Amino acid sequence: MKTVIIALISAAVTSIVWIAGLVLISLYFFGPLPFQVRIDAPARVSVDDSFEIVINATNPTPKEMILDSIDIYSSLLEGFDVVSVSPPPSSESKILNFQSFSFSRSVRPNETVKVVVLLKAKKDGYFSGEIDICTPAQKFTTVSTGIVVEK
Repeated sequence: MKTVIIALISAAVTSIVWIAGLVLISLYFFGPLPFQVRIDAPARVSVDDSFEIVINATNPTPKEMILDSIDIYSSLLEGFDVVSVSPPPSSESKILNFQSFSFSRSVRPNETVKVVVLLKAKKDGYFSGEIDICTPAQKFTTVSTGIVVEK
């Protein structure tokens, strides 16, 4: 009888540990998005126009977070030259199919960080793509936008 009780307790504890582990893993991978993001960009511009894409990233959590980088996909940037980024990133790099702007900046709870990307239209067409706002753990919020460039 004692062996049966020990076996039942062991099974219950093991089940609880497995369930807790699955919950923690799902929160890590599928938990809330790290940033709330709003993108302001014009729908239409003309070739040779300079314009801004304004990225507002808000920390909705009760803990400080790090804005590690903002990654803009090549499909969006294909029609534009990046003139400047403000505030200036600590580094820039082209990785695979996007351009990454590193910030490594602390963002307090409920704080909004505003990043302004100044672009210049270089050819006509429709250019769309994603913008990722990333933490150092590579948890990110993705937003999409598209801009028509007219002659």
